[in-house]
Amino acid sequence: MTCPKTTCGFDASDPIGDEEILACPNGGALITPEELVIHPSGCSISAGHADFVQGLIEAVSGKIADVYGVPTIAPCRGTRCFPVDHCGAIRIDPMLRVDSVEIASGCNCHENCDRTYTEIDLCDLVVSGDMDLPPWTGMRLCGTHALCGHGAARVTGVFGQVWPIPPALKGIAIMAVARLYRSATKGGDVITNREDGSLKFDVTDLAISKEIALLPTGLFSYRWRRV
Repeated sequence: MTCPKTTCGFDASDPIGDEEILACPNGGALITPEELVIHPSGCSISAGHADFVQGLIEAVSGKIADVYGVPTIAPCRGTRCFPVDHCGAIRIDPMLRVDSVEIASGCNCHENCDRTYTEIDLCDLVVSGDMDLPPWTGMRLCGTHALCGHGAARVTGVFGQVWPIPPALKGIAIMAVARLYRSATKGGDVITNREDGSLKFDVTDLAISKEIALLPTGLFSYRWRRV
């Protein structure tokens, strides 16, 4: 969005746009089925295996996130709460898109604190990042939104440490999913039970320890909090 120049302004770029983003913290597929075709040996998906492959992608993405100790690496949409200091500054988890911001005064401002949140116009805040580019890691409220005591902000948007996802992570995810898919369908032994629709696979080796060992270190420094 573009804010009038008379306000403190929002004017943040949006690298995500209208792409479909899964909800936090369970989202986070690092690759798409289409990206499997760039595996050096090729990894075409047989007809009827789309859901199975998508499940493998989500499982591998989750394992990689576990290595870094985070709920998800790929961007996800959700709502998180952060404290607001007396100057109206808010330190937030790395965010790629801001959808809405609600604020509430601190409990020491009222006799009966009900922590009521009020949505503010995005033009009444500024965002900041390490290089004035997303991901944003800070917000500051305009002077018209003074908060008593220790206020709070409830922020909704797309959270993510980096964008786009590093090629190294995508490459390792592709290698791991390709290994699992080939192992599960080795020899073409995929049998459908016509009575209940279940599938039987010739599973020989589901280990992806070799791929996990190749993951780069030091890429992420998430500060993640549940609402």
